[in-house]
Amino acid sequence: MRFFFLFFLIALFFSSCKNDFRTTAKNATTSQVLLKKWEMRQADSDDWMPVATIPSTVHTALLANKRIEEPFYADNFLKQDWIATKDWEYRKRFDVQPELLQEEVVELLFKGLDTYADVYLNGQKILKADNMFRSWLVDVKSLLKEKDNELRLFFHSPTKMEKQKAKSLGYTLPTIQHFKGKATTRAFSRKAAFHYGSEVSPPIISMGPWRGVELQAWSRAVINEVHYRTFPEDDKALVQAFFDIQSNEKAVALIQVEIAGQSFEKEIRLEKGQNQDSLSFTLVNPKLWWPNELGEQNLYEVKANLLGRDFSDLKEDRIGIREIRLKQPGTSDGVGFVFSVNGVDFYSKGANYLPQDMFQDRVSEAQYRKLLTAAKDAHMNMLRVWGGGIYEEDIFYALCDELGLLVWQDFMFAGAMVPGDEAFRQNVAIEASQQVSRLANHPCIALWCGNDEIAQTWRSWTKEELTEEVRTKLWADYKAIFKNILPKAVEKVNPFMRYWETSPQYGQEGTNHLYVGDAHHKDIGADEPIENYATIVPRFMSAYGFPSMANAQSIAQFSEEQDWQ
Repeated sequence: MRFFFLFFLIALFFSSCKNDFRTTAKNATTSQVLLKKWEMRQADSDDWMPVATIPSTVHTALLANKRIEEPFYADNFLKQDWIATKDWEYRKRFDVQPELLQEEVVELLFKGLDTYADVYLNGQKILKADNMFRSWLVDVKSLLKEKDNELRLFFHSPTKMEKQKAKSLGYTLPTIQHFKGKATTRAFSRKAAFHYGSEVSPPIISMGPWRGVELQAWSRAVINEVHYRTFPEDDKALVQAFFDIQSNEKAVALIQVEIAGQSFEKEIRLEKGQNQDSLSFTLVNPKLWWPNELGEQNLYEVKANLLGRDFSDLKEDRIGIREIRLKQPGTSDGVGFVFSVNGVDFYSKGANYLPQDMFQDRVSEAQYRKLLTAAKDAHMNMLRVWGGGIYEEDIFYALCDELGLLVWQDFMFAGAMVPGDEAFRQNVAIEASQQVSRLANHPCIALWCGNDEIAQTWRSWTKEELTEEVRTKLWADYKAIFKNILPKAVEKVNPFMRYWETSPQYGQEGTNHLYVGDAHHKDIGADEPIENYATIVPRFMSAYGFPSMANAQSIAQFSEEQDWQ
């Protein structure tokens, strides 16, 4: 009887402990966005111009203040080359919401700075940024005042910074521009390649806070991120939720996932600092997510909760239950290349997606919706986000989820070899980790690809200039990024997500590109008759076609009548 009574007391104790946890979660982070009422000037001038809102670029700010003409009209962009050679500065004065200063941690989040930026808060340098594809988080509580704070963003000329880096290297980093007879040092910058010109864009090198800035404040503990993996099988689906939690103290808490009217939870112990834990559960008769025209794009609203005895946090997301695989079966003449979703092989139909404007702050949600809906209506089921552009906005991937458009996602490397210094590699590793984590929960993500058209073509870009010793060094630096850092970043977040080193896998010399891996073929129309597409049929054509003239109505918008005489 005594043993039974003791067991009862122990059970009652644990039950009461569990009941001490909060039963509902609320967001632990208090935010204050800093998007309105900025100013900008050329760094060697006292002429401050108003910038109504960020995201912003120097070009769009100058255009709004009538200091330059529309870059896309006629050859205006050529007359504006001077902008990239100057340094520019943004500033904002602001008060802080009193409740933020009461929190234990207050941080400034920069969602995107293009590219070389020194950041000052109330006269103190707090950040030196050098990668437009990264976000930056800085603890600023000790520097903030309740009233009259000043934030300054000093953007260095990217062309000047690149030339300094090139001078210290001692040899040329090959790029596709060298092959075309144009000298460039762009390979040193973690900046969008299309800014320097491409088959479909003029060279317009801008800079600025191209994504948002905000203050974030929290105390006790906060969920950094939650990644979900789904494994549908028959009439069930295993779901795994991986929590990353930051805590200012040791504590006992519950992690909880609410989905489809159900709740799943697990008790965990938090240590001071960063914590990782996971929770697995099974959904019965789940509604699966399918690509366009293969089925419905079923999406689940999901809420991840952290419940302590006197603290809580939550993170809301939207996921699809699906399993995607890249299958490469052996064939009589090579190796297959076919995607499969939920056990169903399908024919990939789509296009390469490039940024819609040279200035991302001019692209609206309505434009995204119009273009991606057109892709769906054209019976596409996959888009390739090209490595010469940007990691796209959140709305792009959300719409692809909704519309059933799978995404072949390139890392942002295209047509250029890479530096080999440790600082560059660490910079890329952080970039890759952030971007893979950011996109991990989107059911549209089908594959991560290391780069666009580097591995199979770089040797032809500068044959006369490089010694064999330099070529060996370049290839070793290539492998460090594309065979080590990037695949590890993908595997760490999701070991079931496929990483593809380079696109295309083989060049057009010989016939390998027709029977193994993916292929590019863009010579049709220029060097070959269009009928050749009937006979050039690789396993997977990840880039093809040719640029054409715009129609007369479009051309009239950026040209003058005298141009047609």
